[in-house]
Amino acid sequence: MTKYQKMEIIRLIESSQLSALQALERFDLPRTTYYRWKRKLRFMGMQGLQDNKPKRLRTWNQLLPEQTDTILDDLPLFLVQLL
Repeated sequence: MTKYQKMEIIRLIESSQLSALQALERFDLPRTTYYRWKRKLRFMGMQGLQDNKPKRLRTWNQLLPEQTDTILDDLPLFLVQLL
């Protein structure tokens, strides 16, 4: 969900004639999510509503590029030995 969609939901719930809890039920939005969005909006502005997905640099068992190159360089020799 984009930060603009989150902002729109916050505005709709705040301007609703229903209580926040009733409006959240209609949107099928967990109460904790709504209040987390409001808190982030208050302290960080629209930037706080942006998704901050973790960026995984490398998995623990991923080969380094140098290791991949070494394996691929040695592959023809290995295949010849098998024959």
